[in-house]
Amino acid sequence: MARSEHPDVILMDIVMPEMDGLEAVSLIRANPSTRGIPVLAITGWISANSRQKFLASGFTDYIAKPFTHKELLCAIAKLPRDTASSQNQLTL
Repeated sequence: MARSEHPDVILMDIVMPEMDGLEAVSLIRANPSTRGIPVLAITGWISANSRQKFLASGFTDYIAKPFTHKELLCAIAKLPRDTASSQNQLTL
C-alpha cells in the first residue's frame, strides 16, 4: 500500500497480525520509492530502550499508547517529511 499510495506519513502499530511493525518498516525502508516516508511507531510496549530500538529498526519516531488526539497531532507535526514526494502540506 505504501508503494501504491505513497502517503506523507505512515502510522504503524507494532503488534499486527501476519506481519509485525518491525518487519513492515524494514520492507518500507528497503524500497527506494518508500524509504523516505516518515513512519511513526504506535505501541503500548515501552521499555527503557524502546526509542533506540524503534529508531534502529527504521522508524522515524514513536508514540506510546494510550495517547491523546493532541499528542498524536504533535508527534506527527514533528516528523520530517519526504519533500521529494510530498505534494501537499500536512494539515493539522
